[in-house]
Amino acid sequence: MERMKCIIAHGDLDGLTAAAILVDALEKESGGRAVLLIAQPFTLSSVLAKALALRDLDRLYIVDVGVDPGTWSQVKERLSRVKLRTEIVVWIDHHRTTLERLEELARLGISLVYSIDGSAASIARYAFLDRTSDPEFFEKLAIIGEISDRVREADPSDPLARAAEILGSSLSARARDEDFKIGLVRKWVEEKVLIDEEVERAAEEARSRLGELLREAERRKMYESEKLVVVDFREVPARGYISRVAAEYASRTGKITILLFYSGPKEVVATCRVPEELEVDAARVLAKIAGEMGGSSGGHPKACSIRVPRERVEALVRKLTELEARVVGS
Repeated sequence: MERMKCIIAHGDLDGLTAAAILVDALEKESGGRAVLLIAQPFTLSSVLAKALALRDLDRLYIVDVGVDPGTWSQVKERLSRVKLRTEIVVWIDHHRTTLERLEELARLGISLVYSIDGSAASIARYAFLDRTSDPEFFEKLAIIGEISDRVREADPSDPLARAAEILGSSLSARARDEDFKIGLVRKWVEEKVLIDEEVERAAEEARSRLGELLREAERRKMYESEKLVVVDFREVPARGYISRVAAEYASRTGKITILLFYSGPKEVVATCRVPEELEVDAARVLAKIAGEMGGSSGGHPKACSIRVPRERVEALVRKLTELEARVVGS
């Protein structure tokens, strides 16, 4: 009987492109079909429970899912149970919070494949591209993932930059639809098609919704200075669009842009994007704020988020308004 291979991937474009490279390489190697599951950092524990329910699990890969400190104890317990069933567990990531758990992962017998400067797609390309069924196609897919995660610059006229925009928009429109995300990966693997009509339709929906949300952001500014704007999106239904709104607003205004929103009954999230022309490390300062407030953080110098307890929201706003002096002035 063919032993089962499972990939748990983050559902953004970087995570899905990396997962597609890995899925293709594994299926080419074994001839069997790999199981793909979608997770966010704070849902990883529950998704690991699904992986544990798979029969004949042989290998488990976690791709582009950063460690969430708030759920780490549950994740660690379930990883230890996975290791009782399979020798091969590999975590492919580029988030600081995962690197901080390197020693614990090693004690569990889990291999961490990590990149400081690249994205998950960068790692997948380096480690698995030569083992895929179509290296030329999956090279393009890896570049799209890197563009989407802002570790590769691309001219807007570049066809792959355009593909990254369309695919990223479609994922915003289908943020809650895991079947859409898994289907996208299967289409890449089985048909070698980057974009189809369904993706185009979803992207068009997303462009319209993004325009509405950008206008809403303009109305909901709670703090603005020469180089910083903080926007209150706590009561705005914008799942799947938060990062795109922040990135677009930062690009249009040339200001560090922070969107504040609730991710559930217990947490408030601040998502930050820094314009390309500003050489600042917002992730470093936001991580310090999260630590001071009993929260967690993740991301890169110009694209990052923090989570803090919901009852600390007013204190968080005060600290965020000081961000310009702490980052730009440092």
